Amino acid sequence: MTAAPLPGTRRDAGDALVITLLVAQALRLLASIVGGFSAIGQGGDEFGPARLHVGEVLSAFGSAGDGVAIALLALATAVLWWRTTTTGHLGRTGQRDALVWLLGLTAAAAVVEAVGSSVETTIGGFGARLVAVIGFEAAYVLAALGTLVAVRRLSPVGAASLDAEGDDLGGEPGAAVFAVDRKTGAVLAWPSVGLALEKAPLYSVEDDEYQWFLDDGVVLAASSDGRDVQLAATGEERPGELVQHLKEHALRRGLAIDEGEADEPLAYVDPIVRDNYLEMWPGWLRPLGRLFR
Repeated sequence: MTAAPLPGTRRDAGDALVITLLVAQALRLLASIVGGFSAIGQGGDEFGPARLHVGEVLSAFGSAGDGVAIALLALATAVLWWRTTTTGHLGRTGQRDALVWLLGLTAAAAVVEAVGSSVETTIGGFGARLVAVIGFEAAYVLAALGTLVAVRRLSPVGAASLDAEGDDLGGEPGAAVFAVDRKTGAVLAWPSVGLALEKAPLYSVEDDEYQWFLDDGVVLAASSDGRDVQLAATGEERPGELVQHLKEHALRRGLAIDEGEADEPLAYVDPIVRDNYLEMWPGWLRPLGRLFR
């Protein structure tokens, strides 16, 4: 049996707090990037060594990787952990994903800050301060990475709720789910029914923008109940149509599918999930996104 859901007011308050903390750190990261570019534009002190200016620039870029950042993200993690342990499942995986991004970027910023401060302090000859700077930044990096690992282990759906969802869909809790955009043919994929129910786009379900399938071609009926998505198996099966949609989507997106598995829907799940995930990252940050996938 899963835990009782949180009252709406407490759930909304938790959402608001987590979003506020995430936005705060995102703004700090944005400000550090702007500050870094501004420092580049200012040029160096003509009476000081060029390396000092390099240190100042790096310190500006990494300024958001500090103790305040760790405190903000640790608090957001604590709220998500509290909600997960209270309800038995993670109610907002989008918040978890955003938190993973921010933790990774914050760890990177802490490294940049450490390098910049090291350059500045070595020029100034402050050996004791250098030890302190490296120690603090190493602690921030360790805290960010440790928190990132903890966040990634937050379970989107409890095992019991998955079993119940599987009962509603013919006893197939592990079945993959595909959603095909009725206009563009773009495909979304989830490796299980539970993840589909958790991550399906609510407003698109309300507007009936997608056709829904299990991996064996069973057609699903999607509906919304408040803020939750519901899927129900129909008596209709269209496996050939599903495979055709998947092939066309893979061709458009340039997804590599083994030729021998081209007619097997399950072969498309991981490539589509990975492609959809990377689509959320700006192009220049996608190499970083692959590290946290």
